[in-house]
Parts: sequence; structure tokens; C-alpha cells
Amino acid sequence: MLMLILQVFLAFFIASMVVSMFKNKKQKGQQMADLQEKLAAYETITEEQILNATDDEAIEAVTYHMLDKVDSDYKAAMDEYNEEEKQFFTMYQLQAVCESPRNSVNDFFVSAKELVKYVPIMFDELGMPEGSAIFNEARALYLKFEEEYKRDIDEVVEELYNEEGEEAVEEKNFYDYTRELKEIFKSETYKTALAKYVKDHAERFVG
Repeated sequence: MLMLILQVFLAFFIASMVVSMFKNKKQKGQQMADLQEKLAAYETITEEQILNATDDEAIEAVTYHMLDKVDSDYKAAMDEYNEEEKQFFTMYQLQAVCESPRNSVNDFFVSAKELVKYVPIMFDELGMPEGSAIFNEARALYLKFEEEYKRDIDEVVEELYNEEGEEAVEEKNFYDYTRELKEIFKSETYKTALAKYVKDHAERFVG
């Protein structure tokens, strides 16, 4: 009887796994189809189209137009984009990293070194100094860890404790900064400011 129950449970588990895999494959297929549809729709955009669009539409149009322009290739983007496009692309990449469940802002520092300098500039352009402050703190932490990797491990461990031998006060980590940046990206203030930036520089995004 126990063997029969185990067999039934195993069969149910395998069936559930197959259904789950099928759903995930189907979902990914739909996501790819949606992406291709957006890229095709915004392959060509006009200045008038951007200026007459809602905030969401303007951001979407520029995003997919830029991705189509370089076929979503990061190196090509660095070679092809003008300064306004690089600044917009920087925020797109940083937001994507912050909203990914598997990544943190640390991954942005590691994989998008060429874009780091644009983040404070862009936050200032958007009139959001709090974003610059958060990003700069995260950057300082990254540089601190980068420097510590080059030092002797005993020296680093010793600094983690105060003179009384108690563990030092825990500082904010990359995931803390990531959550704070994510909240900014989710805000209406950010969306409105980014759309205004796009419309103010519309002629720079239609090439």
C-alpha cells in the first residue's frame, strides 16, 4: 500500500513538473513574441510621435526604438548612442538590474562600468538628488569592497571589530541600496521626470 501511495505521489510530482515546464516555456515564448512585436512597432519613431505621447508611451517608444537600433547589443550601444541616448540607456539598465530578483546594484557596477558615470548626471537632470545620493553611497561601498579584495584577509577581519572586541555596527548592503533605488524607479515622480527628459530631447532619440 505504501509503495502504491509513493508511486501515485511520484507520478503526480512528475506530471506537475511537466506542466510547470510547459507553462514556463510557453510564457517565455509569449514574452519573446511580445518583445519582437514592440521592436517592430517602434523601429521608426518621430519627434512628433514622442511629443504627442503620454508619459508611458513616450518612454516605451524610446526604449524599444533604442533596443531595436542596436539589436539589444550592449557594445553596439556604447558605440552607436549619442549622449542623451546613453543617459537614458543607463537608467534603463540600472532599473532592470534593480528589479531583477537575482541581482543587485553591485551587478551594475561589475557589468556596466562604462555607464556608471552617467547615473548621477542623469538623476541630476531628472531633478532627483536623492537618487544620486543612494547611488553614490552604493558606489562607495563597491569601491571599498574592491579595495579590500586586494588586502590581506586578516587585516580586513580585524577592522570588522571595534576595540572592545564586539562586532562593528552593520552597515547598509547592496540589497538595501537596490531596494531604495527600486522604490525610486517605481514612483510616479521618476516616470514623470524621465518622460519630460525624453520629450525635452525628442530630436535626439529619433535617429
